[in-house]
Amino acid sequence: MADELELLRNVDPESAGERKLAPMREEGVFDPEFDSAPVTPLVNGDREQKDWCGLILFGQLYALNRRRGRGATATERLTIAKAAGYTDNRAWSGWPNTWHDDEAGGRWIDNDGLGFLRHYYNEVRRTAPDDLPLLSNQEGS
Repeated sequence: MADELELLRNVDPESAGERKLAPMREEGVFDPEFDSAPVTPLVNGDREQKDWCGLILFGQLYALNRRRGRGATATERLTIAKAAGYTDNRAWSGWPNTWHDDEAGGRWIDNDGLGFLRHYYNEVRRTAPDDLPLLSNQEGS
């Protein structure tokens, strides 16, 4: 205890306030179709878990849309929702105006969904793969 007090007495408060935080580390590319999140995505989790939840939900849908050129089936939507930390397909009803279903029932991400996806990539300090551009949804029906 005496050693700890001595250390505190020797801290110069003016110089201690000038210390700079380490720069935020770039975590690199995250592919939502193939990579695993560093934390368990949970809709009711802490902030980081919620961010990963959103990234997985929208990222996996977008990856399927872009790479396979079609909308997600009901089974795929359930798989995506569960991977994102939801218990069932009701996950999608919490995100109105971020997706639409085509005439065949395939689900496509909309521009608002891409906006959320961009947000979550920024929050977790990751970037999307080159084949998943986050500018606008030019694919889909």
